[in-house]
Amino acid sequence: MQLNEDERKETAQLASEMARALMRLQPADRTRIRRKLREADRASSSDLSAVFEQVIKPASHSFEMRGAGLGASVSVEDGRAALPVESGGSLSGDWARSELLGAGALAARLHVSTATVANWRAAGHVVAFRRDRRNFLYPTRQFHRGLPTPRMDEICACFPSQEDAWEWLVEPNVAMGGKPPIDWLQAGHAETVVRAAEGMLDYA
Repeated sequence: MQLNEDERKETAQLASEMARALMRLQPADRTRIRRKLREADRASSSDLSAVFEQVIKPASHSFEMRGAGLGASVSVEDGRAALPVESGGSLSGDWARSELLGAGALAARLHVSTATVANWRAAGHVVAFRRDRRNFLYPTRQFHRGLPTPRMDEICACFPSQEDAWEWLVEPNVAMGGKPPIDWLQAGHAETVVRAAEGMLDYA
């Protein structure tokens, strides 16, 4: 369907409002919204607007209001650190849509030293979730042909945390034909993915 100029502006404004709201949501809320949007995939524009008004905005407002009287909150990093890890240093996380490995297990798989893995992390070339004060977990999906996927540092710089960056990278993206940005990145479309990530700065 072809949109006229006013309709394009209205669509862009709605997308901007939705993106700002979505960036403030809990993962469970985003999952619920994805389900609602799939249900409304073939719905009319008025039905899609209703999804925004009835689901996204209330969830965003609820997230902003959380915390009062609930005691001390726990950071994402501390929460991740509390997760049990198998003796081999591996944790399969559905939330990450990737196998997660500790530095030793990852180095062994890629046939590199743990120092190399640490250098990649220090340079920002890989996504690493803090497990505790000294150790990190690495999504294996970010490695392509035994090496870190290029330009991960530029992409991660566009998000408040590496968790947010990784979630964006592995979620299907309409602008990329419904494929996750990480797949486009590894297929050689780095410029497209980096520009899309930079666009997220407007909603941070």
